[in-house]
Amino acid sequence: GEHVDDILHFLLIYAIVMLSGYLFGWYDGPTGFCVISLACFLVYNFVWVVSTWLGRKEETEINAALSSIRDEE
Repeated sequence: GEHVDDILHFLLIYAIVMLSGYLFGWYDGPTGFCVISLACFLVYNFVWVVSTWLGRKEETEINAALSSIRDEE
């Protein structure tokens, strides 16, 4: 389903970020790991919420435009 795709996408992004963090020394120890994990989760969810909101807004605008075209016919 749709949510499974979202979860898999997040896990892929998370794995890439955490591997990059390990390779480039973005965090030291468990505390740094947790901070980067939290930051990744918060940023991903913020972007998901904003993208969803903008998509719904655009969907509403398109439906309104289609309705006005149908009313003219």
